Amino acid sequence: MRIKFFPALRLVMPHGGGGARSKPFAEQVPAKLGPTVEPLAAALADNQAVFARAAAGGGKRARPADGEAPEASAAAASPAFSATPKTRFSMLVPEVKARLVSMLGAGEGSSTAPLAGLTAVVCGIEAHVCVQQTVADLRRDGADVIVVADAVSSSRRGERATALRRIAAMGGSVASAEAAAFRLLGDASSPHFRAVSRMVRVRAATIGDADEALLA
Repeated sequence: MRIKFFPALRLVMPHGGGGARSKPFAEQVPAKLGPTVEPLAAALADNQAVFARAAAGGGKRARPADGEAPEASAAAASPAFSATPKTRFSMLVPEVKARLVSMLGAGEGSSTAPLAGLTAVVCGIEAHVCVQQTVADLRRDGADVIVVADAVSSSRRGERATALRRIAAMGGSVASAEAAAFRLLGDASSPHFRAVSRMVRVRAATIGDADEALLA
């Protein structure tokens, strides 16, 4: 259910000094553990397409042609989801780190803190393994980190709770999806403010009390 809100969340993702571009994703040993589930992969592929169109100077996705279903138009406009396969638990493998460095503006980063000036929003599984180790590496390299509490999970609830405490101790920020969205938005004068506010209202009406369990 939460997947439907990815298109609205992408609106407030900062483009960084490197201009609009797709954000990196990674999969843990997909050949053995399997790929990202199809509904999420489709949402993330659409997210990647938005940044590709922006980088090319395009705007929003074109409206469906007469007689064409919106889903068909979306499929035609969006490339297949791509993620960096990895065996290391941390997502900060060389390919991903290089992409993050390329997003920084002139004068940001340094030899001792190559990701200084970057704000990384982290979500995924499992919180106590891949997510926690990714945060540790991002903080080591100088990045500001936001972990979305209701977008991470572990196979055991106790592991997730312990991981979130350790992430906070490392200097990472732990926030709800709503809090993270408004932090990235930054100002009510943003052209995306209405879209994000509408997303928050619809999300609250749709999932009701489900967040209570996710944020516990």
